[in-house]
Amino acid sequence: MINWFIDFKREYQELKAEIDASYKKIMDTGIFVLGQEVLDFENEFAKFTNSEYCISVANGTDAIAIALKSLNLPASSGVLTTPLTATYTALAVNMAGLRPVFVDIDDSLNLNLKLYFPHQKGGLENKINPEIKAIVPVHLYGNPCDMDAIMSYCKTTNTALVEDCAQAHGAKYNGQTVGVFGDISAFSFYPTKNLGAYGDGGAIITGNEALYKKSKIIREGGQTAKYVHDFLGVNSRLDELQAGFLKVKLSYLEKWNKRRKEIANYYKKELLGVGDLTFPKVLQKSDPVFHIFAVLSKNRDRLADFLLQKQIKTAIHYPIPLHLQKCFSYLGYKMGDFPNAEKASQEVLTLPMHPYLADSEVEHVVTSIKEFEF
Repeated sequence: MINWFIDFKREYQELKAEIDASYKKIMDTGIFVLGQEVLDFENEFAKFTNSEYCISVANGTDAIAIALKSLNLPASSGVLTTPLTATYTALAVNMAGLRPVFVDIDDSLNLNLKLYFPHQKGGLENKINPEIKAIVPVHLYGNPCDMDAIMSYCKTTNTALVEDCAQAHGAKYNGQTVGVFGDISAFSFYPTKNLGAYGDGGAIITGNEALYKKSKIIREGGQTAKYVHDFLGVNSRLDELQAGFLKVKLSYLEKWNKRRKEIANYYKKELLGVGDLTFPKVLQKSDPVFHIFAVLSKNRDRLADFLLQKQIKTAIHYPIPLHLQKCFSYLGYKMGDFPNAEKASQEVLTLPMHPYLADSEVEHVVTSIKEFEF
């Protein structure tokens, strides 16, 4: 079976010596939380992202929530984000005591600020909403958002920018690594990510020293000194084992991302014009890292069943847009509010994409799709 997500057994075969050595080193120290491995990884990830500071946390959801908390926004402030993403993006907004405000997507499948006030004319000065205090753009599937438009919006409206880079480790926009455009940004190290732990983990990056210090305090329960808690924080720490494993894997990330791009280019070349398949648009300034490879088709469900018969396992990211999730019903959205996201949720299909796919497996995926009757 060819899976859409990474083959951990193949990965471990390549990394075994280094992973095992890291495990032994940490076990021998007897230090498992916020030790030297965490400090080293934070420094290395900050360098990789060209950021000044990095704070590791327990998972990507916490990373977004803590980043938002560090901004000290008024309770229940609105936060613009996309309805086509993992539920955890908007869940993190709620965890921070804020309110998600959704914006529809365009053909890149990323949020499109031009659709925020579709009935207003004029420039961004006509789009100021005092209730909106932050925006959380998601670089969906590792494909960077239109950061020029987003940064312009934030500057004009004095809105905080928190990038959700959970799927975009190493992706670039205009030559810069995503995550450095925001006031503060969040990453996930869930196992299937481009840079994934053998458990869970997350990180926050920022160039703002005050936000860095505030985020560090928040992740340790609001503790400013041992047993001294000045405000309400959370308990969210990356453990030493995961930090050690992530250090090993970080040195392979550029190689892995390069392989993902090779596979993506092959898919695009071979599947262009096949049936009704289309691909998410990639902006000219964007250099995506293809956390997943998505195609869109009105025949999505039949195609998925057909591929499964060919021993090819696909997935759907994401079948229910957030504004239609029951947990967000209190926001008052309804079917038809975000037609682009709703349409995409019915058409997106995730094909196998990871750096350990053999050429023969990728060719089998393409050949099988070409055999399908659209």
